[in-house]
Amino acid sequence: MTAQLPVKDLNLPGRFEKLESASKGAGVDMSGIIQRVDAACREIEIVLREVRTSGLGRLQILHGTSGSGKTTFLYGLQYFFDNIDVIPVPKTIPVKEIAQFIEQDALHRKEHRLYIVHDRDNPNETNPDLRICFEALRSFFRADVGKVLVVWPITDVDMANHIAAIAWSIGRDSLLGTRGYTFKFDGLPKESFVSVADTTTSSLNAGESLESFGVGSGIANDLARQSNTIGEFYSRLNAASAERNASTIRLLKARVRPHIWIVVPGDDLKELECTISNLTQGTRNRLDIDKIAEFLDNKNNQSAYLTDWRARRLDMAYLMRILDVRLFELPPNAALAAIRSYGDSAIRESLQKKTESADNCGNVIGKVRLGRALLDAETPLSFHGRETSEEMTKEFMIIQQLAGKSDKSLNKAVANALESFIQRSRPEVKVVSEKQTLTGSQLYPDIQIPHPDGSMICLELTWRSTGKSLTVQRGERKPQNTLTPGHIMKYLLDKVMEYVKDLGL
Repeated sequence: MTAQLPVKDLNLPGRFEKLESASKGAGVDMSGIIQRVDAACREIEIVLREVRTSGLGRLQILHGTSGSGKTTFLYGLQYFFDNIDVIPVPKTIPVKEIAQFIEQDALHRKEHRLYIVHDRDNPNETNPDLRICFEALRSFFRADVGKVLVVWPITDVDMANHIAAIAWSIGRDSLLGTRGYTFKFDGLPKESFVSVADTTTSSLNAGESLESFGVGSGIANDLARQSNTIGEFYSRLNAASAERNASTIRLLKARVRPHIWIVVPGDDLKELECTISNLTQGTRNRLDIDKIAEFLDNKNNQSAYLTDWRARRLDMAYLMRILDVRLFELPPNAALAAIRSYGDSAIRESLQKKTESADNCGNVIGKVRLGRALLDAETPLSFHGRETSEEMTKEFMIIQQLAGKSDKSLNKAVANALESFIQRSRPEVKVVSEKQTLTGSQLYPDIQIPHPDGSMICLELTWRSTGKSLTVQRGERKPQNTLTPGHIMKYLLDKVMEYVKDLGL
């Protein structure tokens, strides 16, 4: 059996058009992704002031290496300047008709208008056509509607100088101004490559960083040093991520890939939600990797259980993503419904309310985030918590104290409740509890639920309580609150490391 992996190679877009498309797909604002190139912005600002002051249009020949980000920079100007329209002159417009296109353009709505001679970075126009173009622009720039800046980005410096020389011969400074033939665009400084790539990755992938795609800071910095442009750097990052994923797939060949979902039944719903929200991010209960990384990086945290993870610090985000580690609460009403419907009679006998119908139990499971995620792992999850009654807390504490001796029967009851709920829409699903190892592994997950793609959702339950409802006799220590983020993080990291070691990741 081939390992089923939701392998998602890093796909940093090296072209503006792809970045724009990816941003729309991710529902993010481009202004949070495109970075300002200070030297080039200052040059554009000066030329725009010259246009406004002189009342004449200007042509700017901008040259820069392929992949340096010329087009992205130009289209990004709308995020760094007020009252500016950035308008492409399509490649379908013959160069001889550029001035006519601009004159007829209907987007003259703002004070500053910047036209980009789009997708002609490697021009092959003839000299006569270029002369016709520049003569038309020279005349157009003198008209009231001609108070615009036209930028022609070109890759090859010799071609840029050649075109600029033709423009100078036609109109001298009335076309090109007084700031020289061309402007050299150097792009972003190399020392900012990694931070820009990480910001872009997080923006386009719901907060997942480069590390989540198997590209740690050490690798990223090495690749940045080898790259001459941001585009080249993105290509190297994409290749490094693909290589890492291929290696992981080879390693997990003939195994079933686990989704590790930690489930915390607890006695107080508000405390549960506080802990879960403290350790997760987004709407799918995935771990807040940055928070865990910050915890690992804090040298004041010297707990022995962190040693293994600190040794794998640069791999942590990638491993958590590949193993789809998530954290869910199981509210006390859902846990009790499962026990009352499917628990052993010996357990139910100690409860005030001893039974629950399977239908009612299924309805309760269907309302909690774990139940909804089991039907669709990618559905956005919201939390609708209520106060936990004192009666329910006391009932939960009865079964929680039993879990301290052995939680197998409790886990089995939850497994049966989940199976009954899932089979409403997927009757073929068989849930396994405490009976067999994960295929290709030596581990016994608390509960195994087949995923539609052939992988396995492994639920690991840890029964916790605040201890607030327990009676303390004189001289006894106050019960420990085991529902805090610190306690749950320790359990989570220990449990996930068991899988990492067992799978040889």
